[in-house]
Amino acid sequence: MVRTFLSKADYTIIGTSQDKKNVSDFSIIILTSGLLNTREHLIEICQLLKPAEIILLERNAALYNADLLVSKNSSVRVIKFADSASAGIMLNIAIQEAMSRYVLVIDSGFSDISHPKGRVEFPNDVAVVSFSRTFWGEEIPSVFAPWFEKKRLKLLPIPDAVPGDITIQLPSYSGIYNRDVFERIGGFDEAIEKPYWQRLEFCLRAYMWGYRIVYEPSIVVEVDSEPGIEDMTPYESYYRFFLKTLAVKIENNVASLPFLSFLLSALRANVSWGYALRQYKEIKLWIYKNRKNIIYSAEAVCDMWN
Repeated sequence: MVRTFLSKADYTIIGTSQDKKNVSDFSIIILTSGLLNTREHLIEICQLLKPAEIILLERNAALYNADLLVSKNSSVRVIKFADSASAGIMLNIAIQEAMSRYVLVIDSGFSDISHPKGRVEFPNDVAVVSFSRTFWGEEIPSVFAPWFEKKRLKLLPIPDAVPGDITIQLPSYSGIYNRDVFERIGGFDEAIEKPYWQRLEFCLRAYMWGYRIVYEPSIVVEVDSEPGIEDMTPYESYYRFFLKTLAVKIENNVASLPFLSFLLSALRANVSWGYALRQYKEIKLWIYKNRKNIIYSAEAVCDMWN
């Protein structure tokens, strides 16, 4: 079955969703790239949490019998994408497909998960980030604060974060997402190709729209390896990120995109003038359509950590 939702990507779903009655209040989505354990083993780990369902996100190049896997696990579905599909594209579709309001996303390989007793509910926030550590016990930073160095946005890891602390960035795509709020703000921007800028734009946009991303260390994910070095090159992805966030101005409670931002950011990102102008026009229209949703400027958001 090939279907298209808000995303332009085509995908195939293997397996059927269960009756929405008598299921738990959260689903689990696994981005399967870089797995060291078998999918069967990961499903066993996830099933200990008693989720409503487990969704594996695969690219077509994955070589295993997905139909057989699903036939052995009634709570499992597999969504297959083209090899070129980014994590943001896959998650936009999978979170829309999920049957639960809250969706635990696990980015790549992991060896254990612990979930707190009772429910984790955050009706007014877009996501919750978990405590993460390697299987040898080294903590992976989960909470970040923004700061500016020579007018450039930098992220500072916050040690000894406590429950309820807010973070400006998702350290990976892992976390528990509030599906309703995720869809309300538009999910990940699929036109931003670099994962670092895609996640940071998503997070800043959430805050600019009046939502938050909070830390909950009682959710623990043990991963197979430390995260790799991400591409933070200021090129096309950065340019689109900048126009949608840092360049936005709010005057008289109305958001707008000054023309000067088009010139300055295009020079820094080293993009062509044709690309820069097309992006500026598109995002200026997007900001106009969402002018009532954008409550804070990125500058006002960053002041929250002061």
